[in-house]
Amino acid sequence: MTISVSRFPNDSDKINWASCQMTVNNSRTWFFALLALGSFSNVVFTCALPLVGFGAIASTNLSKSKAITTILLMWFVNQVIGFTMRDYPLDFSTFAWGVVILLGGLLAAAFGLFQFDRQSKNFRQYISAIGLTLVIGFIAYQAMIWLGGVVLGDLHGFNVSVLWQVFYVNALWTVGLVALHNLLIVQKLKFSPKGKMK
Repeated sequence: MTISVSRFPNDSDKINWASCQMTVNNSRTWFFALLALGSFSNVVFTCALPLVGFGAIASTNLSKSKAITTILLMWFVNQVIGFTMRDYPLDFSTFAWGVVILLGGLLAAAFGLFQFDRQSKNFRQYISAIGLTLVIGFIAYQAMIWLGGVVLGDLHGFNVSVLWQVFYVNALWTVGLVALHNLLIVQKLKFSPKGKMK
């Protein structure tokens, strides 16, 4: 069967698309790409670390252990860069906020981890799962940040402008990661629909 790669999969392509999606999801290439890009995001962004965006992708495309590993590595690199290159103060508040951010990132990914299978039946289900996880994950993440601000007594940056900026950054990363993920899927469809990515 000839598969068109210039458009979204139609009904006749669903089985092959879903199969190639699972192949990509299980590949080392995709996992290490997320790890590398997640680590790189710490260099680009100082405050608005896109944990929610990566959580939406990782939790709906990777195994639970790999998704959690992605979030943990992003957070760890963020803390290392913060304390070694950005002169984070060595005090209780800074360490506490680090924990809050980590918990927020894990909470953001939790919805996708427990609500969706790693393999979508079609492209619409795939986009819906990621989009829903992004929105609910963002709400969960910001709820954790708000709670941390209440406990630690620091809510000065919790306003609509900041919330929108953080969501915008996470949404952009999500769109970019979806594009990369589908590029890998299209390559599998085009060149080796029955092969396995190594």
